[in-house]
Amino acid sequence: MRLYFLLLTFTLLVSGCHRSTVDPSQPIPDEQLPEPPLVEVKTLTDSLYISAQTIYTRTANTDVRISCRFGRAYSSLRASQIREVGFCLSSTDSVLSVKNPQHLRLKATLDTSQYLFTANIQNLSPGQRYYLEPYIIFKNGRVYYGRYLPTPRLQTPSWLPRPPMNAITRFTAPQTDKSAYKPLTVLNRATVPFTSLLYDDYFFTCNDKLYVLGREGSLFQYDADQDKWVARQRLTIEPSDRFNGSPAIVFSVNNKGYVLYKDILSHSATFQWEYNPELDQWTKISTPDTPDITAYKYAYQQNNQVYLSDIYRKQILRFDAQQKSFQAVNSTNVIDYLTNYRPIVNVASTPYAYFSRYDETGNGELYASRYDPLTDRFGEAKLVSDRKSDLQPSFAVTSTDDLLLGLGTSTRLIPESRIITHSMVINDDLIRYSTTSGQVTARYDLSVLTNSAYDSPFSSYRALFVGGRIYAIDQSNSQMRELRF
Repeated sequence: MRLYFLLLTFTLLVSGCHRSTVDPSQPIPDEQLPEPPLVEVKTLTDSLYISAQTIYTRTANTDVRISCRFGRAYSSLRASQIREVGFCLSSTDSVLSVKNPQHLRLKATLDTSQYLFTANIQNLSPGQRYYLEPYIIFKNGRVYYGRYLPTPRLQTPSWLPRPPMNAITRFTAPQTDKSAYKPLTVLNRATVPFTSLLYDDYFFTCNDKLYVLGREGSLFQYDADQDKWVARQRLTIEPSDRFNGSPAIVFSVNNKGYVLYKDILSHSATFQWEYNPELDQWTKISTPDTPDITAYKYAYQQNNQVYLSDIYRKQILRFDAQQKSFQAVNSTNVIDYLTNYRPIVNVASTPYAYFSRYDETGNGELYASRYDPLTDRFGEAKLVSDRKSDLQPSFAVTSTDDLLLGLGTSTRLIPESRIITHSMVINDDLIRYSTTSGQVTARYDLSVLTNSAYDSPFSSYRALFVGGRIYAIDQSNSQMRELRF
């Protein structure tokens, strides 16, 4: 018995000298803790709600991007409590579940600053109908589906149909047959030597040459044969030696460049300069009764007449480049058109307007119409396209008698969902519309310009027709490309 007691004492002493491999002062990381099982909650909660959804599709492929925005009724609900956000997707079932192996559980990326999560889906079947629903999983394993989360009355227009499930959205994957599209080659060209093009759009053409003017008066001409920008005579800008406060108005008439500018920071008068490309020389010009052009922008031109618009005061100024004079004109129709931020382009020295018309269901069509500055009248509106993706083009350029339009977006409401759900179609097409025949003569795929990004700044592109060539200039990064058909 004594021997047994001694052996037991020795064993306890030895085990006490062995250091434990677990340090109780160091907590176990969350990623090593087992996740609680998922519990699907089928009761309403007033702490969380879905406010809006957007489904982005493209005409170039069948990829889809989905975004969902949710809100919190109480500040005690924190994003750190959320384990996972995403969407359930099915082509057969309208009631979805993260536990159903037949449903695609698409995990999304959460932006905690905006309470917005997004996800991308690739290789959907063209023309196939799908059911979609957002879900949110908290760290305690509770799963909340969009159909059980209340939608504030303010977010739900009374004229929308109200099905019993309020966040299950039905949509159809894009289906575009591009087999009949004509070939288009996009070539990278020398980068424009300025980085502020997004705010200072100072391009003009003379003798089939492209020029760009910088904010401090530097002038460059593009040499298409050698693919490089060549420095030309610098413009001395009065009175501050740079464009200050408000943008200049830059255009060309009869193969001469013109700059109209007023420095509002120094309360100066309106300055005017003329550029002669043959002499590579700037000349300061003066006109009688020079108006204040602070709020004016270039609108359109015809022959020697250049028209400037002030949409705030609803005024039109006509500048005669040959007589070097200004005159106010009464053009009520065109100022109403321009006030709605609709553009006008020149096709073979004739102004043309292009615009979209919508019906009460949100469906629209794209039209073009000739405008006569002398009578202030628009001609017959001719249908360009009835495709929803062709509406609101941000890329517009003329080529001889043709009008080329593209890179737009079309947004419409999906009525199957009680929450605000929009379908946004991002257009990768370029339409060639003949003003002589009044028909679309060709379509091209311009997806190379957008790089398949859903948030590409389409409006930053400036298109120019110079010497039989079409250039697309991304004013966000000064990159220039040439389009060859």
